[in-house]
Amino acid sequence: MILADGLSRQLGHGEDMSITELKTLIGAALIDPEFCETLLSKKRNTSLAGFDLTHEEREAVLSIKADSIQEFAVRLYEWLTD
Repeated sequence: MILADGLSRQLGHGEDMSITELKTLIGAALIDPEFCETLLSKKRNTSLAGFDLTHEEREAVLSIKADSIQEFAVRLYEWLTD
């Protein structure tokens, strides 16, 4: 996947596990409507329990304001490439 390859190059090899975890988070939201609803709600913190995120990643995910998973993914991508 070009996007993932580009992120690996931008963030460096040591960040691959974090990228995988964040991609898994987005993937789960795409296939599980209940998880997606929770991720986009104020109860987002509870939806992150099963993900191995760094403190910085968790804070970034919690700070995203989005009305759709597509918008959420765009905001996450912007944070990753900032």
